[in-house]
Amino acid sequence: MCPAGRREYRVRRERDDLMAGMITHCAACGFDARATPVAHVTAQIGVWGSRVEEEYRDCPPAERGRRPATDRWSVSEYVLHLVHALSTSRWFVEQGLAADRPELTPPDPGESVAAEPAGTDDELAARFGRRVDRLTEVLVSLGPGGYERTIVLGWSRIRGEIGEVPLGDVARNALHELVHHHRDLVDVRRAVGAPAAEAPR
Repeated sequence: MCPAGRREYRVRRERDDLMAGMITHCAACGFDARATPVAHVTAQIGVWGSRVEEEYRDCPPAERGRRPATDRWSVSEYVLHLVHALSTSRWFVEQGLAADRPELTPPDPGESVAAEPAGTDDELAARFGRRVDRLTEVLVSLGPGGYERTIVLGWSRIRGEIGEVPLGDVARNALHELVHHHRDLVDVRRAVGAPAAEAPR
């Protein structure tokens, strides 16, 4: 689920490609976790969560709410989007554990950000940290067999499409959210005049 809530979701039937909006690799940011074991993906969610939080906290408070353009999110809005994205990922996993192939309709990411204020800087950072921790906990609880359980996602609010997704790809997509939007945070900070550290290699 990439930026600004207007992304066109597509369903491709190839197992190693984009599935029901779950991104396992991305040419724009260089992310590719198609062959990465889910246990490693889970560990990297914590690593990249820390990087996102550090980028947010290092941004001067006066710059966190500034948009570089009317059609691009601010630093705070990107972090709020990640709060929702990680919470949705955890919900997907929990539903996939509770039932066999549950049919789920995800929220629209742009509407989620627009509908809710970010709160204070400390509140947003704390919420983000909790979402990272809770998603990591539920992914650890899956065990190897749990990664292959599937959910059925319906993007009816966007294009009326559905796709079956293994929980392992939900984890890969969550990691992509963090990696991709960390890059966005770096770019936005530079655009609004709040110098950012060099992105991790």
